[in-house]
Amino acid sequence: MATLVVYADDPGGYVEASNAAYATALAGTGSLGVDATDFRSTIGQAKLGTTYYVDETFLAFSGTVNLAGGTVTAAVLDLAGYQDDSATDFDIRIAAYAWADPLASAAFRTGTQLAALTPVALFATAGWTLEAYNTFSDTGPGLASVIDNAGTTRLIAYSSRSAAGTTPTAAEYVNAYASEQGDPFRPRLTITYTPAAATAKGAPFIGGGFFP
Repeated sequence: MATLVVYADDPGGYVEASNAAYATALAGTGSLGVDATDFRSTIGQAKLGTTYYVDETFLAFSGTVNLAGGTVTAAVLDLAGYQDDSATDFDIRIAAYAWADPLASAAFRTGTQLAALTPVALFATAGWTLEAYNTFSDTGPGLASVIDNAGTTRLIAYSSRSAAGTTPTAAEYVNAYASEQGDPFRPRLTITYTPAAATAKGAPFIGGGFFP
């Protein structure tokens, strides 16, 4: 067994939908904003004043290509907490989602699309810790099942309440440090894997060829 620690790439970021009607915000048909440069990213939803917000965070880990085809047996995601505004707690869900780089508003997933995703890891915001890593637990098939062992692993982080279409009445979101924060709080994956077997090289060719 071997261990590989991979930090999230720049840019990741988050997409925020907003509207005076929750159903419109959740459907992504109101205003959509993209932030791929901030040192923090937002996960969750809220009602602030008369406006509803839905926020989804997008992560990319190109370093998983260094697994070089190895068999992934376990994977753990850590996100460091920057802010906790979850007056109503929720589960942060993690799922595989092949969003396009650079991050654009088209990456936003509607409530129906979120509900159709298969969560592979989660974290209950009741335990969200600031200025420290928050370690996600496996759920369903587990995070290891969606690690790309020969390319970039792309993930989405979203609220369980958004997936359920539960209308917020106040703030119910958290902020995590993004990759732009740099050390020591960049999003990270810790992956346990079995390296791929080395391909045996054939014996050197010795033959007559065209030369005397």
